[in-house]
Parts: sequence; C-alpha cells; structure tokens
Amino acid sequence: MNKYTAAGLVAEARRGRDIAVITTDVHSAMEELQRTPGMIGATVRRANGLEEIRAHGDSGRIVVRRPGVGMRGVTGADVVFLDADLVPRGADTMDLYHDALAMIHGSPNGEIIRA
Repeated sequence: MNKYTAAGLVAEARRGRDIAVITTDVHSAMEELQRTPGMIGATVRRANGLEEIRAHGDSGRIVVRRPGVGMRGVTGADVVFLDADLVPRGADTMDLYHDALAMIHGSPNGEIIRA
C-alpha cells in the first residue's frame, strides 16, 4: 500500500465508514496507515490475526486482514480494498470477490475497490 492509498482510506474512515483492507503484507499496510495524517496517535488493536486502527472520535475503522481465511468474521464493511499484492494482474479473482461480497453484505452502500 502506498501513502496515497492510505490517505484515501483514512479520509473515508474519518467520514465514519468501516473499511477492510485485504493484503498479504499486513504489517506494512498498518505501518503506512499509522503514518498517515489523521491517524497519528490513533488506537491500534491487534488480536488473533485481526489488526484494526481507529482514529479518535466517532470515526470509522480500518481492519487489515490477509486473504482467504483471514477475511472471515469481518462483516458490515462499507469498503473492501483489495491490495495490488494479492494476485497478478489478469489472474482469476472471483474467489476474492466472492469473499469480499460477504464482507460488505450488511452495508447499504458497500463497495469493493481493487488497487
């Protein structure tokens, strides 16, 4: 994840949206999100493979998970961001989209974004 992507996701979270980031490099994604203005000093939770960052106040949250089994248990996301490192361009991504659809099912305006 680059800093421009992180800034956009943080801006959406600060508007109250719940975001799920799916990436193979959870550690780097969390570092980039924590360096983003608006998230410096934010609350970070790490438990059982779930990494979450939440800005202060009534804002949304950003959950960072690995693909596959790591996507289970995350529901009600308004945005699911599929990072560019997941699959090579042109590869079949239907399984990822199927799992991502379950994550946004509870949101009235859910969307899936692929890097």
